[in-house]
Amino acid sequence: MTGVFVVDEVLEERKRRMELLSLWIKVPAWWMMLSGLFALGLYANAIYYDDLTVVVVFGWSYKGTALALEPLLITSFWIAQSISAYAVVRGRTLGRLTGLIFAYLYLAIKLGSEFFTPGFDIDIFDILLAIYICKLHKLKSDW
Repeated sequence: MTGVFVVDEVLEERKRRMELLSLWIKVPAWWMMLSGLFALGLYANAIYYDDLTVVVVFGWSYKGTALALEPLLITSFWIAQSISAYAVVRGRTLGRLTGLIFAYLYLAIKLGSEFFTPGFDIDIFDILLAIYICKLHKLKSDW
């Protein structure tokens, strides 16, 4: 009988965490989840049709076969980021931590690549990501 109470407590805790999430966290998290799914679909399509793959991310570009290491690493990063965003949206225990880790990792790669590529560009996703990081930090004590 105690197992039922433990499950109820876990579900209540998860529901409480999900209620903490504001729209400024949910929108970028859903964007990350959909982009990871989209990246996986494009990568699978490129492998299946053995087509020329062009990957442009963080200001870097790759053009070649889909079976190379670069497209695999980029797609793996996007898939891991979408799993992390799912953990945030569903209120998992480590969701906030993994969300912050991937957000900071993306931000570090993005800002680091600005020093090695000509020009300076800011996407709408970068602005959403900054708000996402600030809002996740505000949840630190309540999560």
